[in-house]
Amino acid sequence: VSCRMELLKANPFPPNVERYRSGTTWDDYLDTIKESDLSGKKVAIFGCGDSQSYADNFCDGIEELHDAFKAAGATMI
Repeated sequence: VSCRMELLKANPFPPNVERYRSGTTWDDYLDTIKESDLSGKKVAIFGCGDSQSYADNFCDGIEELHDAFKAAGATMI
């Protein structure tokens, strides 16, 4: 990747929880991300949604992406 920083928009719901989400392709890339060497890359992840109505699992998907990128050596900002 030749960019200075990655800014990623994520569905706030966790992968493989179809009941609460409109679908996301991030599920297909989690293992690939974890196996990548992203050392020295800056990554920020954000998501929008209704945290009041979905307080039990709001931002779980963002946390899962955060963990995948961090495991690959990215600097999370």
